[in-house]
Amino acid sequence: MLLIAAYLTVRQKLIIFATGKVTGKVSYGKLVIEEGGQISGDIQFGAALVAKSSSIEKSGLSVAR
Repeated sequence: MLLIAAYLTVRQKLIIFATGKVTGKVSYGKLVIEEGGQISGDIQFGAALVAKSSSIEKSGLSVAR
C-alpha cells in the first residue's frame, strides 16, 4: 500500500488504485479511484491544466500530469 499524506496538486488525472490511500490537501483535474482505494482530507476539483504530460506510478497510485 502507498500512503501519501501532504499537499498534492495533480493538474490532469489522479488515479488511486485499490491499495492506495491519499490524505491531506488534494486538488485534481480528474479523479479515478479503484474499489478499495481511499482519499480523505481537503479535496478540491479544478487544478490548472498543463500542456506537457508526464506520469509517476507507484504501488497503488498513479499521478498523470
